[in-house]
Amino acid sequence: HPHLHDQTAYDQGRARASIPGTGKDSLNVTIKETGANETVYTFGEYMRRFINDVRSKGAHPILMSLTPRNEWKDGKIVRKTRSDWAKQVAEQEHVPYVDLCAITSAKYEKFGPEKVNYMFYIDKIHTSAFGARVNCESAVEGIRACQGLELANYLKPVEPDTITGKTRKKGRS
Repeated sequence: HPHLHDQTAYDQGRARASIPGTGKDSLNVTIKETGANETVYTFGEYMRRFINDVRSKGAHPILMSLTPRNEWKDGKIVRKTRSDWAKQVAEQEHVPYVDLCAITSAKYEKFGPEKVNYMFYIDKIHTSAFGARVNCESAVEGIRACQGLELANYLKPVEPDTITGKTRKKGRS
């Protein structure tokens, strides 16, 4: 969704901002470079619009949090408030929610910062192929964990891990 990048100004450059929060607030701006008039909404309002657009096409929306960045504080991954906003909107709109941030952060914290560095490019936001696989696995886990989510029926069955020994029974070789 083009409005998820809320790091920029409301009225210049890429102007892909959203107002923080989940309210109905909006802001009318004129883009400095083009003179175009735009209305900027809250992150939550953009999510509600997305949900309504998906439903209007007969599909079933699912909201997922953003994936975590490679940003640490006191041995824990820093979690962004936008994930909380997505969860609030999902609850208000009665749509399934997958907290990718929580699922992947738990993995990262188990791996530790040194290993997690291999899952990102230099900017600490965009993942490497290795990091993308971890995020994909988290999405699948989250979909499976959503009760009554029919999409889970279309996922491949979980295959036992026969290589790393993760699924071995204790006391057996």
